[in-house]
Amino acid sequence: MVRITSNSITVFIILTLLTMLFIPGIAGAQSASARLSGIVWDPSDNPTPGVILTAADENTGWEYETVSDEDGRYLFLALRPGFYTVSTKAKGFQPITRRNIYLPAEGNVTESFTLDIAAADETISIQERVNIYNSDTYGDISRRDLETLPLFSRNPLVLAVHLPGVQINGGDENSSTANGARKGMNHVSLDGMTVSNASIPRIGSSSIAINPDTVQTLHLITSGAKAEFGRSAGAQLGLISRTGSKSWHGGVYYYHSNRALNASDFYDKSLDKNDFLYDPDEASSAKVPGQPGFRQNTFGGTISGPLWNKKTLIFANYEGYRMGSSIRRNRLVLMDDSDDDDDIDNDDIVNGEDTDVDGDGIIDSSDDDIDFFELPNDEARAGVFRYYTPGTDELQSYDIAGNDELGMAPGIEELIALTPSPNNTLIGDGLNTGGYLFNNPFHNNADRATVRIDHTLNNKHRAYLHITWSRSDATDLAHNADAPFPGTPEGTIRDQSWSVAVGSSYTLNPQMVNEFHIGYIRSKTELVRPARSMQSMYLVDVFTNPLSPDSPKAYVSPFFEIADSMAHSWNRHTFKYGAALRRPTQKSVDYTGVFPDLTFGTGMGNNVSEEIGPYGNTVISDEDRQTFENLYNTLLGRVESVNQTYYYDQTSALPFGSGRERSFSSFELSAFVQDDWRILQNLTLNLGMRYEFFGVPNEKNDLQRVLDPLSGIDSTASISDFSIVAGNGWRNRNIANFAPRVGF
Repeated sequence: MVRITSNSITVFIILTLLTMLFIPGIAGAQSASARLSGIVWDPSDNPTPGVILTAADENTGWEYETVSDEDGRYLFLALRPGFYTVSTKAKGFQPITRRNIYLPAEGNVTESFTLDIAAADETISIQERVNIYNSDTYGDISRRDLETLPLFSRNPLVLAVHLPGVQINGGDENSSTANGARKGMNHVSLDGMTVSNASIPRIGSSSIAINPDTVQTLHLITSGAKAEFGRSAGAQLGLISRTGSKSWHGGVYYYHSNRALNASDFYDKSLDKNDFLYDPDEASSAKVPGQPGFRQNTFGGTISGPLWNKKTLIFANYEGYRMGSSIRRNRLVLMDDSDDDDDIDNDDIVNGEDTDVDGDGIIDSSDDDIDFFELPNDEARAGVFRYYTPGTDELQSYDIAGNDELGMAPGIEELIALTPSPNNTLIGDGLNTGGYLFNNPFHNNADRATVRIDHTLNNKHRAYLHITWSRSDATDLAHNADAPFPGTPEGTIRDQSWSVAVGSSYTLNPQMVNEFHIGYIRSKTELVRPARSMQSMYLVDVFTNPLSPDSPKAYVSPFFEIADSMAHSWNRHTFKYGAALRRPTQKSVDYTGVFPDLTFGTGMGNNVSEEIGPYGNTVISDEDRQTFENLYNTLLGRVESVNQTYYYDQTSALPFGSGRERSFSSFELSAFVQDDWRILQNLTLNLGMRYEFFGVPNEKNDLQRVLDPLSGIDSTASISDFSIVAGNGWRNRNIANFAPRVGF
């Protein structure tokens, strides 16, 4: 196992910076830059060569310069996406300045100039320009869109589902699909670097923390992607991180939301806290335990500006998220062993706490007098089983615990003591088991930070450093691990990730630009289960277990990538080629089955004798008899099975308490070459070829075993002496992954 320390991180950053500064073009892949091109005409509509054009980024103030060729054509090969001011300068002609020219990520925009314009300075409105050089289908969301569009989740990736070509998955927008492809076939990148979620690749999820304030633009290609895009047959979602500005700016923000400020959904809104789920005259009715609570606080701030004579720009953002809510649950519990006929009131429902039920603003005795339904006088908690004689309403009982010389098992008594009294019969048989309806609280807290530093080495070479960090702690509702009952431990899911990336854009000459980046991402997910004991735990099914026996797990996904691309223009051609090297790793630790679990039931020869308890169709129904046998075995602690897993490292069993550890790594290589050939002014041919190599996953801790002789297996083989040997023969390597690309 490789241990990442602060010293190794420092060395990594220094080495990559040196590589970036002194070897500006080494390997390669897709970039996140945009192109601006067009033709400069003279007053007689003739192409004008030798015109100097300057494109200035309106956010950073950075300037890029090029010159029109003999056909009057100009080309900015690699501009950072955003809004630009473009000006012309030519001897004998008035200068022209155009503002608010928007360049989308990974797009080609055309803008032509005619030098006989009377005004020396023209401001044009923001508008979408037709993409005439690319044959892909794309949508774009700019920085100004991100600032104005409502985004309750603070996840800018969700906005991608509203772009053309995406089929929205209602209720779970993160899992939306593009053009019918599977939801896991989408690729997400940040500044050209892969940030797709390694475990669950979806269009709305990322392996690093992002929010609308850290994103400059969002670009989504849903079909017809050029050769520089790959790794996935689905949508290509590219994010561009936000840079510092040419002058100092800052801001803080705070968003608050709660149940009183938000509209409830139809079903919650239609239920008043004094309403019944069913007719109050029916025994199966239950009082609704009030509206589930909700609160959300999002707070943070950004700062950006220039340093060191404006050659260095810095952008920083911090955001905190605190959310608390509740979800309505109805858990199965045993009936009370009380000897009175007291009614269940509303205070017994809402988490066992006094509640201002009558809405007068005062919690008093009147709040305890709202009775809504009576429970039978049952003693299931004391070990008494109740049933009806078949065909009659005659109630019978059998004292399970009293008729056994050892009585109820102590461990089962402890579990029952942790469960509350029932308050409804919406679930259960109404005699021995009932339901406990309550609002179960859950939380989701997160912190995230982003820093980006851009430095201008000279007018041809710019470099950047991008760092992210995030952590979160939330109730694990995805695995139904919220607390079984009020006051019992809940399962949580904890995420922590950080990333560091450096890169550069190096203009070798006006017709040739190199873009390079290298980065490392490490994300970790832990499923925390505080109720899980190292000792034996009971798995009961006759009532909801108040101590969840679920086991903890952990996943770590380090990811390394180095990539470079070169773009250059020649005559009517714009060539681009590059390659990328990636090293994804996945590590996991799973404690499922490591600690012993005890089950109770009638299996494994654990049947209840006919002489014990009520038996026979005239005495008890088959369904009630089955309920009796399950209660009998559980209450008396009659063990059906003891389950425990011992993991083996192929030489010996691991010590008690050792989890199942697996660690896999793979090697990926991609390369492409493409040409945007402008055949006519209004016709461009996109040609390209891409190659992908995905190495066979390698298990790093040597636990993987394969059949030997594996190579001899086929449909006609007759082999009787197989053996299990160490190996990583998941599949054969495929080296023929070539993909041509033609579009116009």
